[in-house]
Amino acid sequence: MVTTGFRNIYVAKYSNTGSTVSYTGFQKLARARGFSLDVGTSDDNSYYADDTLAETESGASFSSGTLELTVDGLTGEEEALLFGIDTSSSTVTVNEDPVKVVNYGDGMAPPFMGVAGIKRYQLNGVVTYRPVILPKVQFTLGSDEAETGEETINWQDQTLNANIMRDDTANHNWKIIPKENFSTLAKAIAFIEAILKPTPAG
Repeated sequence: MVTTGFRNIYVAKYSNTGSTVSYTGFQKLARARGFSLDVGTSDDNSYYADDTLAETESGASFSSGTLELTVDGLTGEEEALLFGIDTSSSTVTVNEDPVKVVNYGDGMAPPFMGVAGIKRYQLNGVVTYRPVILPKVQFTLGSDEAETGEETINWQDQTLNANIMRDDTANHNWKIIPKENFSTLAKAIAFIEAILKPTPAG
């Protein structure tokens, strides 16, 4: 089974009461271009007796991780969401029109977020979809780059970085995927919504 694509990035604000995790503000983010996880694991914890390895605790457990998302480009509103910038009271007047401002400064408070995307696979000509959910991340400031235009358009992406954390459930999850891939994109989206999108009351 080979990976053939990546699409549909979703985010939602994370919160918890004890071990009960919930999300608010579910929304689709900018158009997806790339997705990369770098995960660190703990070392093996070994115990020796009688001059030989007697017991061991496997180090194959998550200790830290980073997420790199490449997108076509965020709006100012999306940047304000990811980096915890309040835009409700900050405006400037431009040609007599009020314009909301995204102020990068001491007021920034990047929230914990749930983030998800969908990987596309193909096996023997059959296409399937696997949603990947990171239940608790915190986005960090990255580089801001742009190049001047030339004779032909130089398509330029935006890279987002986030620290991956364990959630506050009893299992302390750091990644969630379905056991089997889905046959349709709609089913993959529904899986993400079942976890990151709150069910309306009533």
